[in-house]
Amino acid sequence: MTNLKTKKKLAARVFGVGKNRLKLNTEQIEKLDDAITRGSIRSLKKDDIVTLPKKQGISRGRHRQQKKKQKRGRTQGSKEGAKYSRLSKKNRWMIKVRAQRKRLKISKDRQEISNKSFWELYKMSSSGGIRSIKHLNELIAKHKGEN
Repeated sequence: MTNLKTKKKLAARVFGVGKNRLKLNTEQIEKLDDAITRGSIRSLKKDDIVTLPKKQGISRGRHRQQKKKQKRGRTQGSKEGAKYSRLSKKNRWMIKVRAQRKRLKISKDRQEISNKSFWELYKMSSSGGIRSIKHLNELIAKHKGEN
């Protein structure tokens, strides 16, 4: 019996795969013996003497199952932990201030408020002087009346 180790190594190099992934048909050993060039190895693949099984992927089944579990239990009764365990105070503050700044910029672009009023309200927003967008709208209306 001939040594198929070198043939397997050559075939792996020709097809650009690992040696363990290749399957050689040992029933047709005389054809394998004759194959000494890269071209002859390629022709063996056409004759199904050298086969390349498809690469095995990673199953997404467990991921899908986990996703299903995550979708459940997001309502009020299922929430666990303290008030700020899901959304920290800082994150809540950042979301609020960004929304206020966006609203201020829109008001300035529409020329509803002057540049001076804009910066006055901007500083109030940053320091926590404005409670919400509704409160900001009231202040903008007040500043609009001053102009």
